[in-house]
Amino acid sequence: MANALSTFIKGAGESLPAMTDDQLADALDRANEAYGVSDTSGIQYVTFSGKDGKYSIGKSSERDEDALYLIEPKSFIAGFKCWKGGKPVGVVEWSYFTPERAVAVADLEDHGPYDERRGEGWKPLLGFGLVSTDGNNTALKYTTTTISACNAVKDLILEVGSRARNKEPSLPLVYLGAEQFTSRDGDTNWKPTFHAETWVTRPAFAAFFEGEMDLDALVEGEQPKKKRGRK
Repeated sequence: MANALSTFIKGAGESLPAMTDDQLADALDRANEAYGVSDTSGIQYVTFSGKDGKYSIGKSSERDEDALYLIEPKSFIAGFKCWKGGKPVGVVEWSYFTPERAVAVADLEDHGPYDERRGEGWKPLLGFGLVSTDGNNTALKYTTTTISACNAVKDLILEVGSRARNKEPSLPLVYLGAEQFTSRDGDTNWKPTFHAETWVTRPAFAAFFEGEMDLDALVEGEQPKKKRGRK
């Protein structure tokens, strides 16, 4: 399969072992542990503004609101990002499936002093990889340290894990959405949403990217035809 998210899954050049649905679900159950990846060359970044609810993809500040993206559960990452002076000054990431690469809070580099009133310092990070379904198979990466967005990612992870354990299609096909909420300070902000339009199987995911199935068929939940073997 032409896998546009291969840099996520391979991490630092090492392939993950094949996993059954139960093993995938068990790994996702450990969502509060530390995880990450280090090699994301060739991947565009997705950013979200909590002030206006708008996304930016790569160098573009515009997006197609009707565009669908496939999320590969094996691309879930966690880590920490350090903010200072309104910009990131340090980041540590690891894969959900390589907890041995996790970094303890006590071992993070100190970039202080920090202004806590401005939210400076190391913050927990969550994220995942996406791939476009527009025929370009563009690999994307989304990460966040905001509480509201991290909660949205956690909800997605929990749903993926639950579906995998129940042997249901567990690869989400999502829109990049947004909704308003009122913060504790009474401010009106925006948070991202990753509601699944539908859930697809891994064979269907592979068939779509190999050009054996179109997007409509994928959304409708069709499965690829079994190939006949030699007699």
